[in-house]
Amino acid sequence: MALEAAFYDLAAKERKIPLYQMFGGKLREKVMINRHLGIMGIDEAVEKAVQYREQGYHSIKMKIGTDVEEDICRVCAVRDAVGYEMKLRVDANAGYSYSDAYKFIRKTCDLDLEVYEQLLDKHDFNGTKQLKRDTGVVIGVDEAINTIQDAVRYAYERAADVFVLKLVKTGGIQNAVTISEIAASAGIRCVATSTYDTQINGAVCLHLASSLPTSTMSNDITCYATQPDMADTCHVLKDGYLTIGDEAGIGVRSLKEMKIV
Repeated sequence: MALEAAFYDLAAKERKIPLYQMFGGKLREKVMINRHLGIMGIDEAVEKAVQYREQGYHSIKMKIGTDVEEDICRVCAVRDAVGYEMKLRVDANAGYSYSDAYKFIRKTCDLDLEVYEQLLDKHDFNGTKQLKRDTGVVIGVDEAINTIQDAVRYAYERAADVFVLKLVKTGGIQNAVTISEIAASAGIRCVATSTYDTQINGAVCLHLASSLPTSTMSNDITCYATQPDMADTCHVLKDGYLTIGDEAGIGVRSLKEMKIV
């Protein structure tokens, strides 16, 4: 993935074009990003969620998957605190059994959650497919989509509504683009994700998110919010949106030295 991203960056710079031009051009000038809430107490989750709203963000992704009753209470509290104008999605990181996932959905179905991501084990294809059919909510898959073959299976069986694209997981940019094309054929949306990377990989995901037809939701390019001083880039984060710059390549000029205390 790292080598492919570097070669794409070099190829775009050689042609003196932004990376998104190599994907057919950008479809959107800016993309919305998520802020994340990990597993934490209700009071802390509510406090951080309100802070994100006040900072101008429009979408929050909450981690769940440890204790279903606690998860339900925490998500309900956050929704009550931020209101319904804030987009809210959840991610269990494959932590639920089918019965817990069904219970969580039943107890939160009136909260207008945007996506229920990877509720079940990544190998439980049939369970995920059945959960989507039994509940009718928007089901996302992350850990379950590692290869093009995985994408074909989920798309063909209509077993999910959202694919999460992590370049380190898909094996690079080209595979991610192919998976997005497979998703498009089945009416599945995609989320570009670069949660714990530097702005280098985050910028690649930003170029993808601006140019892929399936990438119409908020994306997990949180390094621009959580580590704003790590790199010098042409991309601008404002009011919860990343506006993509037009410099050649990926648009990251340099990484700044990290000071470890």
